[in-house]
Amino acid sequence: MIRILTAAALATTALTGAAHANIVLSPGQIAQIERFAPGADLTNLSDARKAAIVSVLYSGGDSAGEKGSTIRGLVQ
Repeated sequence: MIRILTAAALATTALTGAAHANIVLSPGQIAQIERFAPGADLTNLSDARKAAIVSVLYSGGDSAGEKGSTIRGLVQ
């Protein structure tokens, strides 16, 4: 299930052109990511992964557990 959500998020960002943008995470976004994935190294994430993570953060239908699982999968 996590792989499907991750693939869908990456595909969505690629289709919208966000994968080619220079994504800079705000301090608030970094704090949210660290809440779901404590100790995650965010320095070497590709722009596509950053965009996918931001998409997951702001998705309305997912539970906190689903968001956390997806985000942890993306930052690995």
